[in-house]
Amino acid sequence: HLLEFTWRSANTGGRDTLVSISIEPIEGGSQLTLLHRDLPPATSDGHRLGWQSILDQLEADLDRVASDS
Repeated sequence: HLLEFTWRSANTGGRDTLVSISIEPIEGGSQLTLLHRDLPPATSDGHRLGWQSILDQLEADLDRVASDS
């Protein structure tokens, strides 16, 4: 499955950027891949850290829900 959307913020210099999120089945679960394109070079590290934090929290939440079932 693929979800793509435009992302614009002060951190992109007000420019449109493209976020693509794909989810593919793998043995034992799923793999989520996030790609953020067209970022100004000076902001790519900050965006990478931000997305990593969001994905880490998502993983923790999903693990908690799975263990509650």
